[in-house]
Amino acid sequence: MSYTTKLFIGPMSLNIVNVAIDFCEKNNINIGLIPSRRQIDFTSGYVNNWKTTTFVEYVRDKSKLIVLQRDHGGPCQGDTEDDGFTSLAYDAYNGFDLIHIDPWKKYASIKKASIATASHIKSCYSVNANCEYEIGTEEAIKEYQPEEFDLFIKLIKENLNNNQWNKVKYGVIQSGTKLSSGQNTGTFNEERLKQMIDVCDRYGLLSKEHNGDYLDQNQIEIRFKNGLDSINIAPEIANIESSVLMKNHKIKDAIFSECVKSDRWKKWFPKDFDLHKNKESIVLICGHYVYSNPRISDIIKDAGLNEEVNHKIEIGINRILTAINNTG
Repeated sequence: MSYTTKLFIGPMSLNIVNVAIDFCEKNNINIGLIPSRRQIDFTSGYVNNWKTTTFVEYVRDKSKLIVLQRDHGGPCQGDTEDDGFTSLAYDAYNGFDLIHIDPWKKYASIKKASIATASHIKSCYSVNANCEYEIGTEEAIKEYQPEEFDLFIKLIKENLNNNQWNKVKYGVIQSGTKLSSGQNTGTFNEERLKQMIDVCDRYGLLSKEHNGDYLDQNQIEIRFKNGLDSINIAPEIANIESSVLMKNHKIKDAIFSECVKSDRWKKWFPKDFDLHKNKESIVLICGHYVYSNPRISDIIKDAGLNEEVNHKIEIGINRILTAINNTG
């Protein structure tokens, strides 16, 4: 894989995947696609009815420039509670470039999470010795301080042999990003950012921040000027697609109805949120969960909005990359 990859985006729809592929081919650059287990897994997923195998085949057939990374691989990260090993084995076997090992939904302590992370890396390594890894997690799952992050990485390194450790490439740093109701609700801490990046540097890892959505140009630039290597952005890109689709009232009403049925909207809004008074917000932020529903996909297809959707997604990707590249 290429270590010039600075932007990783969530593949929440067929349109987003196609635009990312075309953007890479047109500009000869690398962009990462980071499916979560709920989006695409070995037996299920809400994105385009893909499973791990068919998703990898689709992307690889169209581009060698896309970096494929499993996002939040591990126990309790899918639609059903499990130990994560089978899902990760499929990722390794099918040739993901990178696998994010994230056991933090099951293990709360630094020590237990480090042991679990090392165990998953060993398991994947036995399937495919070419896979590389990202370790750590975002603040919404488990907040940690720089000294805890340092201990976590140290314990993982001690639990791996040299060949396995050399496949660990990224560490997830935390500087205050959190998402809620279509906004970045975190409080940025520049000093914490620097300290986290310093931890990665000490272990020879590249730094990556999750939940980089809804940041303005300056907020992106300051992170990369301080040495951040890469960033994950997902809901913001899906938001762009939904903002176009919801102009069509038939699509908006249908998406809203299916979103309410799915209950997936509850992840992004407070418990007292009145969804019926905020139909636009539900569609804008959660519409991507139901794009592959046959009823919705047929309505979208008939509306003929894909060209406009793809154009707006490309503009969004270009905006983010421009901010990143402004830092040199």
